[in-house]
Amino acid sequence: MADNNLKMGLKTAWFIALAQLILACFIVIKNTINISIDFNLCIIVYSTLSFIIVLVFANDMHLNDIRDKWFWIFSLFVLAPITLVAYLIKRRKLIKLK
Repeated sequence: MADNNLKMGLKTAWFIALAQLILACFIVIKNTINISIDFNLCIIVYSTLSFIIVLVFANDMHLNDIRDKWFWIFSLFVLAPITLVAYLIKRRKLIKLK
């Protein structure tokens, strides 16, 4: 399996990607409905998690020979929560295609 460059296991990567997606959904719902609950801690955790995840996944994308590498890296910075899940689903095929 070509998971040598991913600095964490695939199960951990899935857990973190889904946690970030859930946190992003909470933030969007909070801003849409204008809930009076203070979500500052949620935003701080989301920002920290995003920074770490972007570094780990960008490193994995850079070190592996994947198809459309720059598209995936660019979309990682623009749409991080959605791109992580899509990349984890397609990762094995992208590495084989190159």
